[in-house]
Amino acid sequence: MKRGAQRGISVLLIVFLLGAASLLGLAVATLSGTQHFAAAWSARAAQAYFAARAGMQYAAARITAGAGCAGITPSQSIDGFTVTVTCSISGTFNEGAATGYSIYDLGATASGGRFSAPDVANRRLQATLKFP
Repeated sequence: MKRGAQRGISVLLIVFLLGAASLLGLAVATLSGTQHFAAAWSARAAQAYFAARAGMQYAAARITAGAGCAGITPSQSIDGFTVTVTCSISGTFNEGAATGYSIYDLGATASGGRFSAPDVANRRLQATLKFP
């Protein structure tokens, strides 16, 4: 057997193995970056949810304090999110009793970040409140 031919095959094998290891390293780096962004987006979405929930709780507190829909500030800033609160009265009912109650339809939307950046998040919550 010729010794030169065997050396050529081993160089080819080493080049192939280095290429495969490089592709594997690139795949791991890409997956790591994707995982990082997914975690950041998930955290931002949770922040948007809690900002919308704070807006909803604010509206419920204003209604139960007797201010009604008129006492609710429709737009406010909560921890970097613009929270828009909507309120409407579905109706007032008494069902034969001396005192009646009202049904309020509440909505809260939290929006934050820029659409051109990876920190954008929006959440909307809706609730119905019977008071008093």
